Amino acid sequence: MKFLSVISLCFLLCLCVHRSIYKFERDNDFFYSLIVYFSVSSQNANTPPRGWNSYDSFSWIITEEEYLQNAQIISDQLLSQYGYEYAVVDYLWYRNLNGDSNSRGNDLIDEWGRMHPDPERWPSSRGWNGFKNVADKVHGMGLKFGIHLMAGISTQAYDADTLILDTSTVSLLLTPIILKLAFDYCVANFQFKFHP
Repeated sequence: MKFLSVISLCFLLCLCVHRSIYKFERDNDFFYSLIVYFSVSSQNANTPPRGWNSYDSFSWIITEEEYLQNAQIISDQLLSQYGYEYAVVDYLWYRNLNGDSNSRGNDLIDEWGRMHPDPERWPSSRGWNGFKNVADKVHGMGLKFGIHLMAGISTQAYDADTLILDTSTVSLLLTPIILKLAFDYCVANFQFKFHP
C-alpha cells in the first residue's frame, strides 16, 4: 500500500508541475488527481462510502416512514457485512410538499436561515427537534445516519434577509447523531471558503 501511496503522490506532484507550466484541459483535472491520490493512499477507505440514498428512489418527496422502512431493509438484509453502513436523507428534506424542486417560500427555515425538516413529511421533527429521533432509530438498526446539504444558503433565506450563521450551521449539524454529511456544490468556477 505504501508503494501505491508513493506512486500516487509522484503522480500528484507531476500534475502540479504540469499545472504550473500548462493549463489543464478541464478546470477540475487537479481535483480529480487529488481524489486519485487520497483514494489509493488512505488506509481507512479502501472502498467509497456505502449505503442507501433517499434521492435515488424517492427524489425529494420521501417521508420519515418511507425512509425508516428503507433503512430497516438495509439492516434486515445484513448489508453491513458488505460495507453498507449509511442511510442518507437527500435533497430538499426541508421543503414542504406545496413546493417543487425550484420553488421559493416553501422551505422551513428559522430566523437565522438554518434549514429544518418539513414536519409534515418528518413528524418526529415537530417542535424544532430536527432529525434526532430519526437518527436514533437508524442508529438502533446498526446504521449511520447521513444528511445531504448544498453549499451556500437557500434562496428563501437570502430573500428573507435572514441573519445567516454560515459557519455555525455545519458545526450544529455535525453532532454525534449525524455521522455522514454529504456537502455538494454544483457550480463550476466557484470558490467556496469555509472557516470553522
